[in-house]
Amino acid sequence: MTDEARAALEASLGYRFVRPEHLAVALTHRSTGDGTHNETLEFLGDAVLSLAVSDLLMRRFPTATEGDLSKRRASLVNAEELAQKARAMDLGRWLSVGKGEERSGGRAKEKILAAAYEAVLGAVYLDAGWEPARQVVESHFAPHMTREPEAPGHRDYKTRLQELTQRVQREMPAYTLVDFDVRVPLGWAGLNDDTYFQLNVTNVFDKLYVGNFGGALLNTNVPNVNIGAPRAIIGTLVVQFR
Repeated sequence: MTDEARAALEASLGYRFVRPEHLAVALTHRSTGDGTHNETLEFLGDAVLSLAVSDLLMRRFPTATEGDLSKRRASLVNAEELAQKARAMDLGRWLSVGKGEERSGGRAKEKILAAAYEAVLGAVYLDAGWEPARQVVESHFAPHMTREPEAPGHRDYKTRLQELTQRVQREMPAYTLVDFDVRVPLGWAGLNDDTYFQLNVTNVFDKLYVGNFGGALLNTNVPNVNIGAPRAIIGTLVVQFR
């Protein structure tokens, strides 16, 4: 990365590194095979981000309950949101990735971008401590603090599943569509109870859940089949872990 490129990235981040090597590590994916990569900085940045956003939310909503604050934090701090922030900073362009990830479009992958964003926050903390890192988080997230969490419904089950897996495993659940048999036209959103889906949901307490969710996606477009899984999974988790 040239000095000009680093300066542009630092400008979008809102912080100038005292030791640029911290930023270089944050932008190095483990697929490069280098001995030093960004996973430990990602771990550090995740903790910084969680604390900073929690602090912002408690100051913004002093009378909110723990449950409400958790929902708001989950809607702000998740792979999709963090990847969007990484894209806004054009982090993918400056990532160092291995040849395999380069061929498979790793620079644009949500998980890699989200991890890189957290690693950069970890690098800021390592470079200058808590207050500069907190200020970066505040500048990125404060404008979105008043955004309401998603309304109750089938998508709220997905948020609850994400909250559980992030709290216990610090990972997001992964959804894979295995099979589906749609007995209505693909362009029609009103899927009925005869619609059959089979999805694998992984990264949930180190277990693999496989379920058939007939009719679970009522009023949901076919491309969004992954949204139907969490409702059934949450029911299982309540029985097994409460």
